[in-house]
Amino acid sequence: NEKSSVDRRIDYDSVWQGRFHQLSEYKLKNGNCLVPSRYAPNPALGHWVMTQRRQFHLLKNEKTTSLTVGRIRELGTLGVSWV
Repeated sequence: NEKSSVDRRIDYDSVWQGRFHQLSEYKLKNGNCLVPSRYAPNPALGHWVMTQRRQFHLLKNEKTTSLTVGRIRELGTLGVSWV
């Protein structure tokens, strides 16, 4: 069932890139990446940003995480705050 595992990974990457694009649009509109966790216009974006921060802290504490160094760099280009 290796193929379905790869397909899920591709889907996850597509979702991540889609949310990253939504975050870049949010920044253009609002001047920052401080999306509220309960952001009414796009609740999924607020949840996603919160999850990225959580994953960053897991990585920082040497725990298992799905967040890669490359994605941290991408988020950094937008000025994401990790606090």
